[in-house]
Amino acid sequence: MSKYLISLICLTLTACAPPSEDLNDIKKTHSKPQMGFSGLVIIQHSELDTASPQLPPQISVDFEKQTSTGRHLMLYKSPVRLQLISTSSDFVSLGCNESTDIEQMPDFINVDTLKICDRHQITHNNLNIVANRVILDNAKLEFIPTQSKQGHNRIEIVARTFWLEGQNKITLIGSKLHDGRSLPPTLSLDAGTLTGAGHLKVLSKANIFSVSIK
Repeated sequence: MSKYLISLICLTLTACAPPSEDLNDIKKTHSKPQMGFSGLVIIQHSELDTASPQLPPQISVDFEKQTSTGRHLMLYKSPVRLQLISTSSDFVSLGCNESTDIEQMPDFINVDTLKICDRHQITHNNLNIVANRVILDNAKLEFIPTQSKQGHNRIEIVARTFWLEGQNKITLIGSKLHDGRSLPPTLSLDAGTLTGAGHLKVLSKANIFSVSIK
């Protein structure tokens, strides 16, 4: 390659490169935490109209940030309405100041009735709740896995009857990373038949990541 051609290539590359001031602006804009997207929420309930699927009025779902394409919320008809989900006769509560209270939520629980009150942070990488009746009584639950296992951090709740009292909230947050946080866990809630005068709000937070431009 001739020295003239090499010189021409160098001049062309230099001309195409952004001015140093513009490059600094790009670095300032992008070399800081960026918001990604929220995770997947799956809701099943027995009253769903498959011709026009909607959330039941007792449940609302919010996403901190959704993709322009793709589905963050999936709705299905619950198959468990007339089924006995658990053969256990145990009544277990969490944070309700009752004799049935347990100290913390195990990563798997199979009982007749599970009642949850008050605020709790749950750090299991996976959680599986199976009960004939789940009662949320002004419960505020934050699910923050200790490890990021993309596509495998999952909260599964299956109930024949889902009873809501007061204002309840489930927040899904990704595990902490050195430069942000990972995708939040997927929530799969089969609420069976909903009852009670309360409400449940589900919030799926977005992941946070950093882009390094040198």
